[in-house]
Amino acid sequence: MWQLIHPAAGLLHTTVTISASNKAGTAVTLKKTWGFDPLACWCANTQESLSMLLRPGNAGSNTVADRIAVLSDALRQIPGSSGAKILVRVDGAGTTHDLLAHLEALNTARRTVRYLVGWTITENDEAAIGKLPEKAWLVPAARGWLRHVDGLVEVGATFAIVEASVPAPAQHHVLVRNRQFLVFGGLRTLIGGAAKGTPVPGMRPGDTLYGPAVGEVVVAPHDSPLRPGELVTHLFGRREYALVPVAECTVIDPALPDPVARLSSGSAAYGR
Repeated sequence: MWQLIHPAAGLLHTTVTISASNKAGTAVTLKKTWGFDPLACWCANTQESLSMLLRPGNAGSNTVADRIAVLSDALRQIPGSSGAKILVRVDGAGTTHDLLAHLEALNTARRTVRYLVGWTITENDEAAIGKLPEKAWLVPAARGWLRHVDGLVEVGATFAIVEASVPAPAQHHVLVRNRQFLVFGGLRTLIGGAAKGTPVPGMRPGDTLYGPAVGEVVVAPHDSPLRPGELVTHLFGRREYALVPVAECTVIDPALPDPVARLSSGSAAYGR
């Protein structure tokens, strides 16, 4: 499952369609049903369909060519996408070198493309993880970016919780109190310094951790299009309060039953 956000938000994933008869293109699907496996992309901001590729039921779940084709068609439907900041979120079907290389190649002098990859952890996954030896969770000291003590990150050895004063928001900014943030595995790579040539900068000592978040606007200049009380998504997570440029906030529809659903397709953990 994919999601393109900020300023253009979208959702791309396969949608298994069951068929009651032997129509052209029907086959056994990855869900062990009979039907089709189309691939489509929607704009999460507007709930509009951007592109769709009709596929037989036995189409590969992680076929790179299909995903690149649908993503390319979707980007062409978004006004100004050639100069936008875009975040692509994809589940395990996107864990292929060719797809990630394509996403990185989409970056230009005018367009910034970022991506997150993950999948739902099942009970079987948890059982398998629990069988790993304790030493499997220890990172070599030479890499110097994570240390575990009784299964937890040792705060103070690698990370620090810092209190700082929050200034009043400047023009075109708002003060947001974060409610939830996305815990994504890609941040570990950035902290470790392994990110080379990617559109997302690596983390250095003293940097504040970041990531997608849901927050409530608490202070906004009188001429701001955002008002206190509105819920927004942004990329300044991992902190209680954040000064966020208005242009980097996406207002959440109050009709949504749970605003945290806007952070991901449900394929990752959340911090509260």
